[in-house]
Amino acid sequence: MQRGGPRGTIPPPSERHPAGPRWPLQVIAGVCVVVAVFFGMRLLRHHPTPATPPSEHPPETVAVTPPDDVQATQPVDAAAASALEPAFVSRLQLSGAHRLLGGIEVAPDVLGAVAELRLAEATRTLETQARGGDRNAIAALARLAYVCESGDPQIPGPGGAALNDASRRAQDVLKDNRQRVEAGIVLVQERQAAMKKACADTRFDSQAIHERLRRTAAAGDEISLWELGNESPSPAQRKHWTSAAMLGYLPAQLDLAESLMADNISGDRRELNRMSFWLTSAAAQSPRGKAMLAQCVVNNCGVLPPSGASAASLLQEAALSGEAAALGPLASIPSEDPAAPTNEELYGLNAFLRRLNELGCYGEFYPANAVDIEDRLQQLALRLSPSGVEEAHRLADEYWRVNGARARSQLHCD
Repeated sequence: MQRGGPRGTIPPPSERHPAGPRWPLQVIAGVCVVVAVFFGMRLLRHHPTPATPPSEHPPETVAVTPPDDVQATQPVDAAAASALEPAFVSRLQLSGAHRLLGGIEVAPDVLGAVAELRLAEATRTLETQARGGDRNAIAALARLAYVCESGDPQIPGPGGAALNDASRRAQDVLKDNRQRVEAGIVLVQERQAAMKKACADTRFDSQAIHERLRRTAAAGDEISLWELGNESPSPAQRKHWTSAAMLGYLPAQLDLAESLMADNISGDRRELNRMSFWLTSAAAQSPRGKAMLAQCVVNNCGVLPPSGASAASLLQEAALSGEAAALGPLASIPSEDPAAPTNEELYGLNAFLRRLNELGCYGEFYPANAVDIEDRLQQLALRLSPSGVEEAHRLADEYWRVNGARARSQLHCD
């Protein structure tokens, strides 16, 4: 049988050199080498390799990205949480607390407790204040009780499906910022779970809470009227909102206008006038109201004559006040409309909102906003020339310089 390997490595007998007179020494030396190697191998075999000393800084765990069909149903690895700065987390929590309370003004210690989901502590303080006749405390306590006693108490924010979608899209859309967004997803998931536990651990005297709310609403307190409307079925809901709106309470005006817009399908002139009144009133005071009015104009709902210029102006004002929902309708204005924003302007507005989002100003909506905004920025960048990119960045800086502080104030993020 022929061995594998190169042929001709052993010379034929005719070419072999006869051993010289030193061959006994060569044989002895060869034997010594073989014996040394043999015992050396035995030593290595029976002597364990010394363990590597533990490092003071263990290597980072490398997260394995599962396939899309698996990732869509699994939470993000919590190891990314270190990517979030304490100031960002604090602003995100406070923004979430404002949304949870519906904007009802409460004492700073109560707001801080709600932000950290120490609901039992917040409830005790509000209960003491409510018994003393504090109407804001009465409404805020009723709101917390109503949320916690619902079947599935939630902090206002994206649901599980939206978070899974943001996690999946982040793999493709985000580069430098992906770890931070993944950490944001983990944070929101943890807060939603903590909200359920906090509600389960909090005891409410529901009868006394809602009796106080009804009494203060009957006495004409606009905040109590609005909250009573939130807890009431239609048509009582709209009745309470109307009473609060007539007393000048902006959240009631916004909810009433939105409700009337949703029902504006009959074409009844009286209802149309009513919707127009509350919609324009809300738009005069609120970025959300401006976005709603612009949407009404775009859809020709009858409040104002159809006008791309009017809609674009309202939407840009809303976006520069921090209303993230204004960008979609603004980008949908046909490019042939003279009022349509340029790609440079849209890029600048998206970059403006990205700065607000990166500060934590949108609370639990941070991860979904981050993916959506980055996706739009990448699409817009493909349409811009190098000089257009420079102009877009200049606009973004100018928007922030002029409007950043006002937008942060609107979002309770200053």
